[in-house]
Amino acid sequence: MVRSSMLRLRALLTDPAHDAPGYAETLVVLLTFDLIRFASGTERRSADGSGLSANQIRLVTDYMESHLNEKTTISELAKLVDLTRFHFIRSFKQSVGVPPHQFMIQRRVERAKEMLAERNNSIADVAVRSGFNSSIQLSRAFRRVVGVTPSEFRRSAG
Repeated sequence: MVRSSMLRLRALLTDPAHDAPGYAETLVVLLTFDLIRFASGTERRSADGSGLSANQIRLVTDYMESHLNEKTTISELAKLVDLTRFHFIRSFKQSVGVPPHQFMIQRRVERAKEMLAERNNSIADVAVRSGFNSSIQLSRAFRRVVGVTPSEFRRSAG
């Protein structure tokens, strides 16, 4: 899986025509996740059974990615892999490194960064389309994750 992600990233870097909005960032997130998992030796479910399997992680992260602009609950995600909310949160954090809510916020901020770079979207529109309830909520999360406000990011991206 690592090799496949690296080959796709290399193809994207050598020929930007293959790029689609968010594709490069998603590949980097996937590659980072696979490298961390590989390096930590948690390629499969941990011996004590407390982590998620690679298939469970893929199922949950794919679901999150396709529902970024919707309100997704922990219960929905836990149901996907047939776990209780508590066990799911603990297992997801052990497997991925961050709790599911934080993972979702980080992905929403990444999507917002892509939209902000386009410059034809208002910040309020970007907030709604990236899954935040308001531009204030986007600004708080954006500052926490990126270190600057969406407006500052847009100015520096230009």
